[in-house]
Amino acid sequence: MKIEFRYQLLIAFSVVTALALTATVLLSWQTATTTVRENTDKTLTVAEKVLEEIIRESNRQLRERAKILAEDFGFRRAIATGEQQTIISVLANHGARVDADMMFLLDPKGQVTETTHDLGDQQQRNSLIRGEMSRLLFSENNIYQVAVVPIRAPDLIGWVGMGAVIDNELTENLKRLSLTDVSLLFADQDGGTRTISTLNNISRGEFSDTGLASATEMLITRLQDQNMLSHQFALEELNDVSLQVVLSSSLTTALDNWKPWQRQLWLIGLLSLLVTGFTAWQIARSVTRPIATLVAAANDIAAGDYSTAINVDARNEFGFLADTMNHMEAAISEREARILHQARYDELTDLPNRQHLNEHILERSSAHSVEGYSTLAIQVNKYQNLNEAYGMDWCDQLLCQLADLLKTQLGADDRVARIGRDQFLMYCDSGDKASAVALANNIVNALEAPVICGGIEVKIDLRIGAALSPKDGDQPDIMIRRSAIAMARAGLGIEGVTFYEEGQDLKLMRQLRVTQRLQQAIEGDGLSLHYQPKFDLHRNRVTQAEALLRWTDTELGKVFPDEFIPLAESSGDIHALSDWVMAEAARCAAHWRELGIDLQIAVNVSGRDFQQPDFVERNLETIAAAGAEPEQLVLEVTESATIDDSEQAVAHLNQLREAGFTLAIDDFGTGFSSLSQLKLLPVHELKIDKCFVMALDSDADDHKIVRSTIELGHNLGLSVLAEGVESHTSLLLLRQMGCDAIQGYHLSRPMSQDEFERWWRDHDSHIAHAISSPSG
Repeated sequence: MKIEFRYQLLIAFSVVTALALTATVLLSWQTATTTVRENTDKTLTVAEKVLEEIIRESNRQLRERAKILAEDFGFRRAIATGEQQTIISVLANHGARVDADMMFLLDPKGQVTETTHDLGDQQQRNSLIRGEMSRLLFSENNIYQVAVVPIRAPDLIGWVGMGAVIDNELTENLKRLSLTDVSLLFADQDGGTRTISTLNNISRGEFSDTGLASATEMLITRLQDQNMLSHQFALEELNDVSLQVVLSSSLTTALDNWKPWQRQLWLIGLLSLLVTGFTAWQIARSVTRPIATLVAAANDIAAGDYSTAINVDARNEFGFLADTMNHMEAAISEREARILHQARYDELTDLPNRQHLNEHILERSSAHSVEGYSTLAIQVNKYQNLNEAYGMDWCDQLLCQLADLLKTQLGADDRVARIGRDQFLMYCDSGDKASAVALANNIVNALEAPVICGGIEVKIDLRIGAALSPKDGDQPDIMIRRSAIAMARAGLGIEGVTFYEEGQDLKLMRQLRVTQRLQQAIEGDGLSLHYQPKFDLHRNRVTQAEALLRWTDTELGKVFPDEFIPLAESSGDIHALSDWVMAEAARCAAHWRELGIDLQIAVNVSGRDFQQPDFVERNLETIAAAGAEPEQLVLEVTESATIDDSEQAVAHLNQLREAGFTLAIDDFGTGFSSLSQLKLLPVHELKIDKCFVMALDSDADDHKIVRSTIELGHNLGLSVLAEGVESHTSLLLLRQMGCDAIQGYHLSRPMSQDEFERWWRDHDSHIAHAISSPSG
């Protein structure tokens, strides 16, 4: 449900005001609660001091009154002469005069002479005559504050004491003085607790079965549950811990005094909320009309209509916003046109781009006035060489000149677009082959003369490939791709244009499929290594086995390395593939060592791997993880791998040699390395490519090349291996030439690991047969 702005504004103002009001009231109430708690705590602290002072004064008065009696001459004489009636009369009269609740006389040893109340056993009486502090005495179900002083004439002739009962009247007096509720808890003779309290819900015998400490804790817990703040302490003036005092005050009663103020605050807030709502409503009404105009204009802009002017009759921010939106409309219209142009045209040459050309082709195809059309893909030959020689800015100027030249060759409905760095695409509104040839020839003829660009005269050659619709396709993407395939096969200059032939893109689709399936094979199953033995002609035994990668795909069947290795190098999958081969070969080497098969395994290394900075470290980690040693592996490197970046290649080869690998130059004689490069490479072995060995027994030139290569390798201190040995005659010739080792079908075809292990168990007979048999 959509809410209008005026209501949104009203709700917003009301919510903000309500939140502010609530926060203010809650904060004020929190402050009041804190203040009440602090004030109550201070009141209890003051009451504690008042109570201590009252007890202290009571103790002092008791002792003073007792001293007056003890110093009375007639009283001392009556005690000395044993006048029992006089003693009783004095005790009664003095007790009545000072309003004492208890009077008693003890002999010097603490035995009762006269008393108004039960004084307990001898131990309790002994405690009364020790020290000068007043004591607590539990007698006849009441607690008394008792003061005892000695009677001397001049020697000690007895003890006189008087006491004041501690009862509800005392606690009520204390409450009036301290303005707090007073609870007194004291232990009785039976180990229970008696209570005297001004609290209505506390009875005297409520804790009669509970110890003093537990009773005090229970009382304080009850007070907390009733939202009362309390202080608990023992009176030092009584020199006894058997009396606990709990002062308490109700927080609820104290907070009740703040409630009228809280209600007033809520009333003020409610009035503020009503005023705010009314103000918000008036503001919303004043801004709704111009905002509605602006919203309608924004909707038009969002829909792509930039022609409607926005008129808001207001000299405020809304009027300013309307003017700004008018300027924005113009700016967006201009920017959108520029962006649309940039999206459809090449920035450098201002030619249509591929997307725009696609739209044009579709538009022309749907017009039904054209039965067919052709597309011509055009590429500047050796553009990279021009870029390196003259620079990017110069090449940009050249492309602009070439774009202008191509536009001069267009018919009324023809188009030319730039689709790549050095590639153009022409649309010819005719599907006739002759028209496409004529257009291509016109372009070639226009470039027969050198082009002058930036004061530099250069000869420009183009490759042109064409596709005809509907014969070669009916969709722009298909036509563009097939004309590009034809361009890749095109000759230069006077050869004009090369047309697409049916089936040419099948090879491309095959390459894409092989690349995709290879990536899945690396991560899953399908890859395996086969091993072909290498025979040492000097030691007359097999010393190495070359690991050859094999791939059988569930969809493609057997795919040979000559097909998938170049694709892996182009796609960048060669690194993952090499890691897999190295790990598998290292695992096999470790396994063979456990079986007692003393062979090195040779692994081919791609030139792309040599470009990786961590090539050496990565392979060492792989070998170590498999439990093998570098000495068990031979790395075969092609000549091209050492030429691409000879400095880095030599550095890597040195690191590998130091790590313990045996290094070999593979396919020697087919690359372009010079002798000066060869002598710098820290390798151990040269492998003569099989193209020179397979016809060794019948081709005199091959015979000379192989002999020279063997001598060259030996002169450089390298061992030489010939691969591709397929006849006994070739083997004998290589032995005569001093070749160190051979490899080829005459000895054995590549075998799986299991086949190789079985072959190894009886390899002596195989080798003897291969060496001795003239037929191989």
